[in-house]
Parts: sequence; C-alpha cells; structure tokens
Amino acid sequence: MTRRSTAAQPCGTRTEEADVTTETETETETDKVGATAVRVRLVTLRDGLGFRLSRVARGLRQGWAEDLHPIGTTPPQVAVLRGIAEEPGCSLRSLARVLGTDPTNTKRCVDELRQRGLLTSRDRTGDRRPLGLALTDAGDAFVRTVDQLVTAQEKRIADALGPAGCRGLAEALDQLERLLGLDGGAEDPDCHTQEEHDHHGGGATPTPWDARYTEDDWPTEPDAALVERVEGLTPGTALDLGCGPGRNAVPLAVRGWRVTGVDASAVGLAQAHERARSAGVEIQTVQADLSDYLASAPPVDLVVLANFHVASEDRPSLLAAAARAVAP
Repeated sequence: MTRRSTAAQPCGTRTEEADVTTETETETETDKVGATAVRVRLVTLRDGLGFRLSRVARGLRQGWAEDLHPIGTTPPQVAVLRGIAEEPGCSLRSLARVLGTDPTNTKRCVDELRQRGLLTSRDRTGDRRPLGLALTDAGDAFVRTVDQLVTAQEKRIADALGPAGCRGLAEALDQLERLLGLDGGAEDPDCHTQEEHDHHGGGATPTPWDARYTEDDWPTEPDAALVERVEGLTPGTALDLGCGPGRNAVPLAVRGWRVTGVDASAVGLAQAHERARSAGVEIQTVQADLSDYLASAPPVDLVVLANFHVASEDRPSLLAAAARAVAP
C-alpha cells in the first residue's frame, strides 16, 4: 500500500511528494500533524497476493480431498503413491525430499499404504543402501484410478483459465518458486558421500548413518553369499564389521554363532539388538570405528565384512586387518 506525504510549503513554492509503505485498518484516512497532511491508500486483506494464493491453495486441497474420499485415500497418500510410480525403487528419504515433506510423516504414509497392499519394498542393489519402494500390482491399478481424478482436476483448471491463462500462471509459479528457493535440485540422498564412507570405515561422525537408520527401510534378509558360505560350518565366534541393524548378525546368531557386531552408528546397533530380541537370540555390539576396533580385536572363527562402505584407499588395510582377526 502507498502513503503519499505532502509537506506544506510557503505560497508560490513547489510541493514535493514521496511514496512510502504503511499498514492500517481503514480504507482511506487523512492525518494532519502540524503542517503535514498524510493520505493513506490501503491494500485490503482480500487484495493481498499472499492471502489470495493461500486461499486458492486451501480451496484446491479441500476439493482434492473430497475427490479422493470415495476411493478411501488422502492427498498425502496419493502424493506418496504417485512419487513412487514416477521413481520406482526410490528410498524413503529421497521420496520425502522430492515431496518436500518430513521423512517421519512420509514413512507413516508408506506404512499405511504397505498395510493396504499397495506398496512393497525391494532390495535394489544387494548392498547397504536402503530398500527401494515399489508399487504392487494393486498399487499400480490404484494409481491409474487416481490419475483419472488428477486429469479431471487439471482439466477443470485449464478450462477455467484458458491456454494463455495456464501459461501465465505456470510462469508466475516458476518465478515464485525461484523467489522462495523451491526450485533447486536436491542432492540424491542415496549417493554415498566420502563422509558416509568414512563413517563405516574411517571414523568420521556417525550422524548421517544414524539419520538413515532412523528414517529408511533396510533389508532384513541376510546376504545370500554369506548364507551360502556358512552353510555346513560349525558355529563358533563371529565378528560382523559394519553390522548396522543386524541384517547378517542376527541370522548368524539364530544359527548358533556367538556374534559381535561393530558399527559406528549407535542407532544401527540399537536396531540390531531389537531385532535380536525379536528373534529370541543375543548378540554383542561395540560402537567403534572399524579400523580402531580391529587394531586390538580378539581372534574369531568368522569375520563378516559385507557391503561395507570405505574409501578405496583405506580398503586394502581394512581387509588385511579383518583377515588377521580370523583365528588360525
């Protein structure tokens, strides 16, 4: 809104005007203080762009929720389903990043949809990366139904605005997203950075892996290669290096091995203990850097170093230390 201020001048002199911004609750008012007259021109609440955008967004959300109610779903659940449909195999963290939502809330939606048989998780790579999310056949059919509703909603908007209006709105939204910093590409959270590599082999901060163990789904089945190698072996002492949530440590304990799991993440080790309790077995855990632990590790019958992440230049020394930990 603009306030135009005119200072009183002696007769015969030019009047100078200046524009300033102000806020008020009345439409127009004149305030005289001494020789100064102030005229206020207002932008009312209903005329404010921010208010109008917020009101339109609220109306669209309410209408969308009403469209989805007959098929028994909600806008957040639909966003999760469509996000996975567009990026099959994505992790929960990357999905939350794309949707711009809190990972905890995203996980809640994922769990609800999994219980309904619309989602599943699958081991994407056989390594330590989190399970990828994928639609089931029922989920794929459900998304096709949702897509029909999306198309109908988009058509209503397009019919109301016309081609030129749609283009103008899209351009305006692009500018607003840039203004708010919403158009920047996010780094892929599934890319293993040097910091994360160091966490499992070089002793850096465990924080990144703590967060990922908290927010992501991880494989529960043991590595197939490990199962094959221990088949027929007499159980003894085992050391699982970089054990995380116990994917391999717990199945070994179930087979009768006395397992010690080592990891830098306290969260991962806590999950390993919980998994062991659920399986009715016990494991020992140590929160430590792998190289530091191996420097004084007691000899064991079996050393497991599966799908670990460590800088390539540190790998030979770590493998050599792991080999030395095997009892003669």
